[in-house]
Amino acid sequence: MNDMNLVCENRFYLIQKVNKEIDLIGLKSFELPIRKQVEKPTFIKLPLDLATYIEHTLLKPDATRNDIIRLCKEAKLFKFCGVCVNPVFVEEAQKQLRGANCLVVTVVGFPLGASLTATKVEETKQVIKLGVNEVDMVIALGALKNGDYMAVYQDIRAVIEAAGSIPVKVIIEAGLLEETEKISACLLAVKAGAAFVKTSTGFIDNGATVEDVKLMRAVVGDKVGIKAAGGIRDFQSARAMLEAGASRLGCSASVAIVTDPVENEKQKTQNLESSKSTEIAFKYAWDWLSYHATQRLNAFHFFLIITGFVIVGYSKAIELEQKGVWFGFLMGLFGALTSIAFWCLDIRNEELVNCGRQALDELEEQVGRKIRKCDEDRTYLEKSLDPLSRLIPKCLLKTTIKHRFWLRLIMLVTGVAFVLSAIYALRGFM
Repeated sequence: MNDMNLVCENRFYLIQKVNKEIDLIGLKSFELPIRKQVEKPTFIKLPLDLATYIEHTLLKPDATRNDIIRLCKEAKLFKFCGVCVNPVFVEEAQKQLRGANCLVVTVVGFPLGASLTATKVEETKQVIKLGVNEVDMVIALGALKNGDYMAVYQDIRAVIEAAGSIPVKVIIEAGLLEETEKISACLLAVKAGAAFVKTSTGFIDNGATVEDVKLMRAVVGDKVGIKAAGGIRDFQSARAMLEAGASRLGCSASVAIVTDPVENEKQKTQNLESSKSTEIAFKYAWDWLSYHATQRLNAFHFFLIITGFVIVGYSKAIELEQKGVWFGFLMGLFGALTSIAFWCLDIRNEELVNCGRQALDELEEQVGRKIRKCDEDRTYLEKSLDPLSRLIPKCLLKTTIKHRFWLRLIMLVTGVAFVLSAIYALRGFM
């Protein structure tokens, strides 16, 4: 844990150092409203959950019109957030995706970033005319590695100005950069007004890595998006990029990722296990409720039986008249104490029953069933008692249809009767 803290601390100081070096040049910072719209990824559980973060990508030099049509069909089918195509196919992609909630993204200065700035600017203007929704540009890598920050900044800024309201992602090609260069590239992109920074073009062996994404997120903060691209071919890799801080993924293996059979089978197994666990939990909760509800009624039955014996005993005491005074008193006192004891026992039994009720409520909520809730509403019974609501308050009616009310009312009346019986016996049955 200390090593991790040390790494973060060193990274922080390195970012601060590079930032100061860039500030000395006197570059003007630009802020775009689009930055505030960058959303943080939510918890990813299923492969298909990734779809809304994926730009379905086809940037191969030998891509055909039919390939682009297929790409767009897949994007609509799996609801990817967008497609990323070469400039020559922007118009076709817009045509295929008309009416769909899917972005058309293209690239500028791709894949080397070695075009003239004027060329990148003109290319940007042309693709915007064709209807592109976002632009991914490659920075001037040679100038960056040469330490010419002003040239890199001006190159990015020129493209962003040409794009206007169209968001620009700046590809830094992290696989070719040292850590300090990666930091510099991200800081320059942010100062120039980029909406996203992007890890790589996917045209070199070193594609996106989790560590690069973490570093880029540490540099740009929360207002700028990060697009991880290059070498992302499975569900685990894609999810790891989002967890590391990426807010968009550029993938050519998008369909394979969101239909990952291993992950989907694993999820099916988990769902099956969850279903079995829920079934076991339901059975346990119901058995608990049923057992303690039965115990509660059995306790009341015992109360009635004991009450019967006490009444018989008290009757015998009355027959004995003066000889049975103390016996009658003891019978009355025993009956009163029995009522108190069973009242307390009923309170405890109700607590145990309610444990089962609460567990069933939570399980019903979990599976989307609300049987207990319907019982609590007691709609039918309340409608049946509705004529009485004119004479008796509704809140009192709701109370009187509960088991607890009647059980404890009987115990209370019986207890009071036995107390009076004991007093009556002490007075010599007079």
